[in-house]
Amino acid sequence: MNTEIPNNDYRDWILFYGVDNKNFVFDISKHSDFINSLDEIGKARFKLALKEMLLNNTLTEHKKDKLFLLTSLGKFISENGGFTSINLQTNSELNINEKFSKNLEINKQATYITVGVSIITMFILGLQTFLQTQPSIVKIDTEPTLTKTLELEVQETNTILRHHYQPLKDSLKKELHIQSKK
Repeated sequence: MNTEIPNNDYRDWILFYGVDNKNFVFDISKHSDFINSLDEIGKARFKLALKEMLLNNTLTEHKKDKLFLLTSLGKFISENGGFTSINLQTNSELNINEKFSKNLEINKQATYITVGVSIITMFILGLQTFLQTQPSIVKIDTEPTLTKTLELEVQETNTILRHHYQPLKDSLKKELHIQSKK
């Protein structure tokens, strides 16, 4: 097993020394001695390189933490001499960081929008509550007051009506009594 790390890049080591060229599979269990011989920083860099290769589809996971299959992109990089000889913008660490930064920026904007909408909603609900607690004011227009002459005329008319009310009532009763007998 080769412990030399080409170009100081664990991705290249995985590609050239870790992948079985017959079936294009990277089996972690076969290389556990090499991985365990690394210091803590080396192990972290190795795990990061493995995750990056999974993210950029150089490798694809076949069995969890065990077998990883080499993809056509991985074969293309292997044929061109490794990661250091080819600069894929879509697969670089910088691009991953840029995507992460863009996602953070989008999350910030979404948070600001959400906070703004919630503040406006609280203001509207507060205003609505305030308006509902206020007493209703109903304005009733009054009729214009009568002039003295009109008031006197109304009183005279009422007096005449009261004077004729009882005889008309009696007459109506008599007529109803006669009608009911027929």
